Amino acid sequence: NVGGNADALWSGGTDKVRMYEGGAQIVASTPLNIDQVYICGSTKNSTTAEIELYLDGNLEATGSSSLATSDQQMQIGSFMDANNLNGKLAEVIILPTEATTEDRQKIEGYLANKWGISLPAGHPYESSAPTV
Repeated sequence: NVGGNADALWSGGTDKVRMYEGGAQIVASTPLNIDQVYICGSTKNSTTAEIELYLDGNLEATGSSSLATSDQQMQIGSFMDANNLNGKLAEVIILPTEATTEDRQKIEGYLANKWGISLPAGHPYESSAPTV
C-alpha cells in the first residue's frame, strides 16, 4: 500500500485490466477471458505524464497522470492491497528507462512469439519475432 498516488496494474475485480498512476485510472475496453493468454502493458511519457494501456499490441486506454515522474513503488496484480487480480501472471518485464514505441513493439513481438498470441494487423512483429 503506497498511498493515494500508487502505481498499479490490476483487474479491479472485473474482467478488464486497469492502470492507476498519479490519480488517473484508465480501463481497457476489451473484456478478458480467464482461460486466455494476453500481453498487457503500460507506458508513461515522463514529459507529458500521459499513461497508456495496451492489450495484445492494441492501445486500449489513455489518461493523464498528476505525476510527471514517480518514485512510487509499482503494484502488479492489486491496487492498494485490494481489488486483486483474478488470474495468473506468466511473465513480467520492467524496464529501467522509459520505453520507446519501438521498444514496446519489440517486447510485444517477443512475448507474442513466445506465448502464441496474435498481434494486430500492421504491427511490425505480427508475423515474425523481433531480433532482441
